[in-house]
Amino acid sequence: MDKEQIKNRIDFNNIQEKTLETGLYSETIDYLVDFEDNFMIPLGPLEVKLIEKIKDLEKRIIELEKKQ
Repeated sequence: MDKEQIKNRIDFNNIQEKTLETGLYSETIDYLVDFEDNFMIPLGPLEVKLIEKIKDLEKRIIELEKKQ
């Protein structure tokens, strides 16, 4: 799957946690999920925080556009 297909499939509003278990070790990782509920791209804490900030900025832009 190329980058353009991935961009079209993922939804920045759909971030889910997935727990990976191997024997005694388990790890919870955040993933960007596509419209078919496939876990597409693993995210680190910084990436999750940046996506949240982008969403906040988009909301502020929409509010400012409504006021004009």
